[in-house]
Amino acid sequence: MLTITNQIPYFVISCLLLLIAAILLHSSSFYQSQVSDTQDKYLSLDGLRGFLALGVFFHHAVIFYFFYATGIWEVPPSRFYTLLGQSAVALFFMITGFLFWSKAIRAKGRINVKSLLNSRVKRLLPMYIVSVLVVFGVAYVAGGFMLRSSYPRLAMTMLHWMSFGFMDQPDINGLGNSWLINSVYWTLRYEWIFYLLLPLLAWAYRDIAFFVLAALTAVLVLKYSLHIVLLCFIFGAVTAWLLDKSEQKFNRLLQGSVATLLASGLLMILFWRFDTAYSIQAELILFGIFFIVVSGNNLFGLLTSKPARAVGAMSYSIYLLHSPILFLLLYMVNLALPIKGMQAVQYWGVIALAGTVLILASSVTYRFVEYPYMRRRVS
Repeated sequence: MLTITNQIPYFVISCLLLLIAAILLHSSSFYQSQVSDTQDKYLSLDGLRGFLALGVFFHHAVIFYFFYATGIWEVPPSRFYTLLGQSAVALFFMITGFLFWSKAIRAKGRINVKSLLNSRVKRLLPMYIVSVLVVFGVAYVAGGFMLRSSYPRLAMTMLHWMSFGFMDQPDINGLGNSWLINSVYWTLRYEWIFYLLLPLLAWAYRDIAFFVLAALTAVLVLKYSLHIVLLCFIFGAVTAWLLDKSEQKFNRLLQGSVATLLASGLLMILFWRFDTAYSIQAELILFGIFFIVVSGNNLFGLLTSKPARAVGAMSYSIYLLHSPILFLLLYMVNLALPIKGMQAVQYWGVIALAGTVLILASSVTYRFVEYPYMRRRVS
């Protein structure tokens, strides 16, 4: 009997969403151009981003069901769906740490602060603004299409929501628990902290200084009980440092089928033995998987498939839009058919619809909101 925590819907709906991405590729010359570059040595990262974004979507889809059933917002009573979301966040941070520490190494520790901030603002701010506007629109709909707050109060509320998670997220237009509309902004705060510290930290790109920096950061995270996922920035930086030393050697060792089986085995251990990805042991396993992927392993072609890479291209939009879309669709469905008593097959049908809307909406926002401001464009 199908249940909410059954793993089959994840695979079935993921295939559906990748099929939609394949149709977009077939019908859009723009998206064909986005996956036409096959010379990128980190091509597997594009597909990885796609699967990570979908993982967060399914993670929150299950959380939303149990929120409607119990009134409590917490990790789902499922190791599989818990790890899908938490592992995605951890690996996203590793990707950031890897890419930007690689830049620090190439620049020999001399990061141009103005250029860094300019590129990050152009890359992250436009879609972030759109996502916040979507959140306010959803709150207006859920509030019965009525204005319940004064304009000055709404302006102050929007200022808080526009802070990339650095400020609290007050209720919007009198709607209680408005933060549920989009609960992912806390991760963007950590991303920005990393970017702001990078010009200072980059001076420790050399061997001994780098080890001291990595060790000191790990000690500070553990000593002061900071979020354990911050260690993933270090793992990403360590990956960049190791590949800078012996990239060709690691590529030869880790691009074959044996390394693919090793990565698959590590993934199985993670989902078999761990209840959370937010532990040192789990993040070490994710680091092993990440290092194999960055070394050029595409997991039997899965990560370099064009549909996966297309989803990866729009992963930022997926990440920022999936929660508002889930919230609004489930809110509207719940008015007609209470989710608390809904059968699993019905609920997963709604999630399939939400995923379809998400992919289509993200394909539009990536094309017309994100892409025009990106420094590198594919002609």
